[in-house]
Formats: sequence, C-alpha cells, structure tokens
Amino acid sequence: MSIQGNILPAINQTIQGVTEKTRAHPDDFNPVLKPLLDNDVTLQAKLEEFKPEIQGLVHDVMALAFEVALNHEMTDLGMKHVFIDTIKSVDSVQIIEGMYGNGKVFI
Repeated sequence: MSIQGNILPAINQTIQGVTEKTRAHPDDFNPVLKPLLDNDVTLQAKLEEFKPEIQGLVHDVMALAFEVALNHEMTDLGMKHVFIDTIKSVDSVQIIEGMYGNGKVFI
C-alpha cells in the first residue's frame, strides 16, 4: 500500500504525536506520516514554481561576482585592455592570463 502526498496551501507545522500507547498498526501510523509526506510534496511544488526565479538570481550573482573579479584584474593588476569573445567551453582554450566566465574569456 502506498500513501499519496498532496500539495497543501501551507506547510504542516504540527503532526500527531506517537506515544507508548499508540498501536503499531498502519491505521494508526499512516495518518501520522501523511502530513510529513504532504509537506515534502508541497515543498517540491514550491521549489519547482520558483526554480526559474532562483536560477535567474544565481546567474545574476555569478555575473556580478565575475564583474567584480574582472574589475579587480583591471584596476589592481593594471590591465589596460580587455578583449571579449564568446567561447563555447573553457576546455576550448588555454588561458595563460585572464579569466573565463559566462561563455567569455577575459584576457
């Protein structure tokens, strides 16, 4: 027998407790476990709902970190020129000096 989880409008913050007097029978345990399964299903649905937004934020943070690192290269290390070209993979080139990020090599 399997128990199917459901998407809920909110996460269960309490569940029925098990005591020493609780019978070890599926009719007693399944209702106790069901809210936990419902929470998992609800969290997974929310994760999928916000996944594109989260991925966008991660990309923005990575791009900003890359820009800060490039700015450091230019100002602190005295780089005078930056040439930007699209590279399909970091394995496509051997970078002697500079950095790779977001499909670009900065040298």
